Amino acid sequence: MQSLRGISDSSCSRDKIRRFFLHIAIWFVICILAECFLFNFRFWESLGNDPVSPDVSLSYDDGSTIVDITGFDCHVNNLFIDITPAESYIQNYNIRMYANDATNLEGFMLPDTNIYNEITESKYLRLQLNGNSTHFKCKIDNLIEEGNIRVTINAVRPFRFILIRLTGLFMLGAVILLLKSRLLGMPLNTGKPVQIMCIAIVSVFLAFIWSQIVTGSYVDEGGFVYLDGIHNVEHIYSYTARSFLNGHLHLDFDPPSYMKEMVNPYIESERNRLGGLTGEIALTDYAYFDGRYYCYYGIVPIILFYLPYVALTGKLVHNCYVIALLGSLFIPISFALTSQLVKRFRGTIAFDSYLLLSLVFICCSGFMTFIKMSSIHTVPMATGFVFMVLGLYLWLKADEKPKLNRLCLVLGSISVALTLGCRPPHIVMVLAAFPIFWHRIKAGEFFRMEKKSIINTLMVIMPILLTDAIFLCYNGLCFANPLEFGSSLNLSRDLMDDGFMIERIPFGMYSYLFMPLHVNAAFPYVHVSNPGDVFPADYMGFIYNERFFGGAFAVVPFCLVLFLLPFMKFKKDAKEKGAKIFIFLLVILSVLIALLDLEKGGISNRYMTDFMILLVLASVIAVLSVKEPVMSVKAKTLFRIAAVISILMMFFLLLSDANGNSMQESMPYEYNWFKYLIFVLR
Repeated sequence: MQSLRGISDSSCSRDKIRRFFLHIAIWFVICILAECFLFNFRFWESLGNDPVSPDVSLSYDDGSTIVDITGFDCHVNNLFIDITPAESYIQNYNIRMYANDATNLEGFMLPDTNIYNEITESKYLRLQLNGNSTHFKCKIDNLIEEGNIRVTINAVRPFRFILIRLTGLFMLGAVILLLKSRLLGMPLNTGKPVQIMCIAIVSVFLAFIWSQIVTGSYVDEGGFVYLDGIHNVEHIYSYTARSFLNGHLHLDFDPPSYMKEMVNPYIESERNRLGGLTGEIALTDYAYFDGRYYCYYGIVPIILFYLPYVALTGKLVHNCYVIALLGSLFIPISFALTSQLVKRFRGTIAFDSYLLLSLVFICCSGFMTFIKMSSIHTVPMATGFVFMVLGLYLWLKADEKPKLNRLCLVLGSISVALTLGCRPPHIVMVLAAFPIFWHRIKAGEFFRMEKKSIINTLMVIMPILLTDAIFLCYNGLCFANPLEFGSSLNLSRDLMDDGFMIERIPFGMYSYLFMPLHVNAAFPYVHVSNPGDVFPADYMGFIYNERFFGGAFAVVPFCLVLFLLPFMKFKKDAKEKGAKIFIFLLVILSVLIALLDLEKGGISNRYMTDFMILLVLASVIAVLSVKEPVMSVKAKTLFRIAAVISILMMFFLLLSDANGNSMQESMPYEYNWFKYLIFVLR
């Protein structure tokens, strides 16, 4: 019987493999057809065009060029504009176009568009006009010399077979087919070489993509030097490292002398007035105390990354490289954490489901916000994420076997405690010790007057107290108050009188949790929800805010599983090991942190990461803990779809102008290259 079952399983496996490769072959043919006909649709459409060379005249208006296009009377399908730049640094042109047609003889304005010298597709403007046209006018935001612009009406567009587009589409479909085939449906066993290799490949690939985005989004070398010249806050970690090497905690440059005489030096308008009178300009986004500038960002990244580099080279550190390094650490640690969560709350799981859940946590927890906004503001947050996830992994590892692993216990406590020296709100993760060790607390292994229990308790508590005592002492030395981390002494705005406003809560919590994405028909389709940096709300008061794309549940639909908790039945083992307590704690903490960020910080995508990681972690635990019979095939499919959509959403949002340091601004060539690579139907 055993041998028959083995033969049957082997035959089933071979059938799966054959079916998978058949589907792959069909998908490859579909990709070839899509590349030839769908992505080259405008080529086929333009084959019957009769190209016309119109008359072109130029005039100039306040640094812009007005291009008059006349000498034609026909129906216009497309307009080809090719501009030879006067200077090599000019890479693109913004064009505002006016056109007439049979129903608008006087002409009307069309949406703005951009032409990029190195992107051929951007030079073809597909027009949707009625009847014949006789006159176009374009306003271009650069000066163009006579003879440097070439215009063709109804041009035949070139056929472009782009291998990278074909490969990307094929790979995306192949991954989906692989998940659907369940060829990776073997039980999770991270000790197997094949599974280790798969995790390593995914980790390296993801780290490579992240590093390209990070370095491409950061300031260039010229901007880096310029920011140093004005003592911009972007270099505050490097400056602080220099001051440490010089034997003091305050920064090596002094604030303007008038600040010592001010009643409240934190009022920016008054500083600006005095700066205008004296010529001494005060820096912003620095902590100011007792006549000195200080760094109020967490000091752990300084000690780990900036101090060694500055000591060895004497040079400033590019923050983007620190973010890239932290990202390459966050990915494998997150895979390890997810593996521990599976062992604890599920016991076993299919390898492909494990990969999917891991990627949901990695991509949707908020770290990709740091990848896009690679700056001094996100370095301490990213460092806190790494230590938070590492600490949870080590605590779960300590509890993996019947006998506690005390080394992992201590290291986990130190790791979680280090978050206080990165991003203070992350220290709430110390409370995760209670659900993680809940079953041991009930069994008397903690908090009892017995030798074993006392040792275990001290091994969790003492590393936290001793580690965080260092940060409290640092605060005391800098600001004469161990509980003052410097954020309330920040010169970027007047925080001295910033109180708790209950009226902020309804619209603020709606924005942080439930605000839908602002979607329209213009690429990249998801846009900033607060244009003009003002939230559309009836709250008539000040609140700090940055460009924002939407609430947590809109951005990561996978987290909607949390609303199903009242209807879920949990596995007995998961309940005994504190799954419900863990989820409840994470949800409560996420709401409290959102409130704290709202009142003391404002509304920002980067602030949202403080609680986003908790919501995603709670969602992953909920999915792992639910009883198998309750998870119908349809429910599993729904969770998988929600997971894939959430992952793709986070990557697509990189294109949105709702990101601080948006890709359109920081990586214009790459942004438009992608736009015309995929969305080529204009």
